[in-house]
Amino acid sequence: MKGESGTFHCPQCNGARQYTQRKVRRFFTLYFIPLIPLDRLGEYIECNYCHGAFNPQVLQYAPEPAAAREDTQLRTTLNRALLSVLVADGSPTEAARAAALEAMRSTGGDLSLTRTDLEEMIGPAMKRVTNPASDVEAIAESLDYSKREALVRAALAIAIADGAMSGAEERQIRAIGRAAGLSDAHVSGIIATISPRPA
Repeated sequence: MKGESGTFHCPQCNGARQYTQRKVRRFFTLYFIPLIPLDRLGEYIECNYCHGAFNPQVLQYAPEPAAAREDTQLRTTLNRALLSVLVADGSPTEAARAAALEAMRSTGGDLSLTRTDLEEMIGPAMKRVTNPASDVEAIAESLDYSKREALVRAALAIAIADGAMSGAEERQIRAIGRAAGLSDAHVSGIIATISPRPA
């Protein structure tokens, strides 16, 4: 039996779709012909596109807007890239941790990040074998040129916070810069302006 209809977020289609509310009733039948409705057994929501059946509570679901999801993914990816520089040469110093927290708040855009949050991220990051450069490459198109430079500058600030940049930190910064779409020469220029090397 049909009920009301409208638009909802279909979990199966993962998008806005038209729905029909279906009600299931039991009927008194005579020679297999339903004559008298007896009682309602239940109801469900049917997607008019994929014909999936869902609990009526699915109508209350309001998905996170796509822009907010992209913003969260962007922030997470930038923070992982900065974290990879922090742990590139082993256990980070106190100065490097403080620089990383500042970089994640400013460049990563995670203003709510606390020192405790950072400490909880460091252990797993030191054990992680994947390189976040591929994640940065996936979001590079959504970064404007100044944001790409800011990412490399923030990573460099973490690397030199304890006095000197190690080879592992420099390799990680260069990988992140390439993934963000900056040339090696451009990354070298940023490194030279922030961390000049003796002749």
